[in-house]
Amino acid sequence: MSKEKMKCIVDDKGVINIPREYGLFLCTWNSREVVEIHTKETLKSQYGDTNLFDEDNITWEVNGKERTFTELLAYLSLFKWSGFDDEVYINDNMTIRRIY
Repeated sequence: MSKEKMKCIVDDKGVINIPREYGLFLCTWNSREVVEIHTKETLKSQYGDTNLFDEDNITWEVNGKERTFTELLAYLSLFKWSGFDDEVYINDNMTIRRIY
């Protein structure tokens, strides 16, 4: 999705107006001190220069295996057609859960 189209993901009636395959993620930091809703694209644009996307940061557990954040997002994106994983994934001071 281009940045021009991502200005607002909710229309004037309060309806989410992005294709479901883009996914929305509820993200929290520091025990819910910060709570944000993101797409993969907004996570990358806002946190791409932090260690969140570092490929050597393999500290997310997915189905009993350690994964990078990029791998976790890819896994969560598998659930685009028939619902999604209802798990909350935790790493240090951050949690993420697919909500749409």
